Amino acid sequence: LPFLDNTRGLVRTVQEAPLLSIDAPIDRVYTDHAGTCVIHDPLLERRIVVEKEGSQTTVVWNPGPTPAGGDFVDAHDWSHMLCVETANAVTAGIDIEPGRTHRMRTRLRLEAGP
Repeated sequence: LPFLDNTRGLVRTVQEAPLLSIDAPIDRVYTDHAGTCVIHDPLLERRIVVEKEGSQTTVVWNPGPTPAGGDFVDAHDWSHMLCVETANAVTAGIDIEPGRTHRMRTRLRLEAGP
């Protein structure tokens, strides 16, 4: 799955593994990605399904463990969050002419799961 790595100056990279595991800061723009994303949450035994419409890229980020804790109150809070953004970023930017519109939607759904 191709992405631009924003932690390395938008270097084009390919994710070989089917699942993303987070143990360090990540900030990725998945290019040409209009599909649904699924977050597997084994701790709460659920899946968070992110359905997209009008979006050609997906941004996934997590600040990772930071020495100062970043914006989090607890230094370990980063390990309990993941931001998945419906987007048209970088290579998929959309110019909207006067009088025209573009609709972009995100639908979140919870499913039971391991």
